[in-house]
Amino acid sequence: MKNQIALTASAAAFLCFLLFLAVSGLRFTPAGVSVHADRSVETEDARLNINTASAADLETLPGIGPALSAAIIQQRETAGNFTKAEDLLDVPGIGEKKLEAIRELLRFD
Repeated sequence: MKNQIALTASAAAFLCFLLFLAVSGLRFTPAGVSVHADRSVETEDARLNINTASAADLETLPGIGPALSAAIIQQRETAGNFTKAEDLLDVPGIGEKKLEAIRELLRFD
């Protein structure tokens, strides 16, 4: 009997909590997701912006070490911003295979 009362009390407390959330308008959202006042949802783009990334940021990419990150930054400073993944093929040390390994991890804005 005591267990049944405790269980009922726990369920009632949980339902009160859910009711509070519904009435207050509070929303719990996963990390990287923003809910705006108009209830539109925006997800954070976790890809690395190749045009603003630091050497340390670039080195988080698979197969990119200090020499390649420096070469990417040098190419960016010399030729201007990258507009598409294939532009990275102009960087000495980046070939088709390395480009394919990092392509989906990059953005170009």
